Amino acid sequence: MKYKEINIQIKEFLEEFPLKREELKNKIMEQINETNENTNTSNSNREEERIKKLNKFIKYIESENIKFEEWNIYDFDILVYAIENNAYEELIKYIINQYDTLNYTTVITLTKKDIDNIYTTYSESKLNANISPLVEALIKNRFDIAKLLLENGADINYNKELILNDEMPINKEILQFLFEYDFDMNSERIINKLLNMKDKNKKDILKYYLEYTFKKNGEVKINNSYYEIASRNKNMNDILLLYRYDNRDDKFSIIYKIHEYIQNNNSRDYRDISPMMIFYDLLHQNIQDEKIRKMNDIFSNIDQ
Repeated sequence: MKYKEINIQIKEFLEEFPLKREELKNKIMEQINETNENTNTSNSNREEERIKKLNKFIKYIESENIKFEEWNIYDFDILVYAIENNAYEELIKYIINQYDTLNYTTVITLTKKDIDNIYTTYSESKLNANISPLVEALIKNRFDIAKLLLENGADINYNKELILNDEMPINKEILQFLFEYDFDMNSERIINKLLNMKDKNKKDILKYYLEYTFKKNGEVKINNSYYEIASRNKNMNDILLLYRYDNRDDKFSIIYKIHEYIQNNNSRDYRDISPMMIFYDLLHQNIQDEKIRKMNDIFSNIDQ
């Protein structure tokens, strides 16, 4: 074959590929949208309709001789796309069976809104994040799909960084799932991640993690950097939780260190109260609600 003919074939492929990929994306979305319509119909009719549409989709895939893994490049993956858009289980099962492995990463684009609602620190307008099918299922709280992926060869500890990094949202249900399926926790990374969250349920999530870890291991390794993060985020509740599970012997040094972090990160007005007496009471849990409110008021009125 001459060089010119090869060049023409390459050009034709490059022109055709994006169109075919877009057509496949549209077919998947069509499947998802159609099967989610008419939710008022009976379960048996809805299931029958889903089977018909799934068979139609399979026929299209086979007639076009589409190999899913060949059509997944950079920012688009058929399986992740289906999970992200809440495809029904039968469709996802079919897609899973077309893959040689479920342990791989692809890229999705997160907006500032996606991240800013969860974490206290995020500055970019958008972020390209690596993701795996299992992580996408956890993000969507599709634990039925997450279990299905594990049953079909996904490894919960594959590329652990995907779960530990700051872009991955986390909640109590996700933590429960990770504990149940023996995710190899990096305690320091997880605690740092939870301390930096600004989710309204953050206290419950951190408390659940600390309680579970203590019951499982008989201890939670607490270091001073956790207190520094909590004081920087002006969160008295986190300081209390951390201290409750801090089993280091030198309590006096711990309290002094916490006092130092608070002074470094908060208002100069803090110097006008009796810090060590208040902290001694607070951190031994002999506290009243008004004391916690007083401390949180001080934290919230820091100098900008």
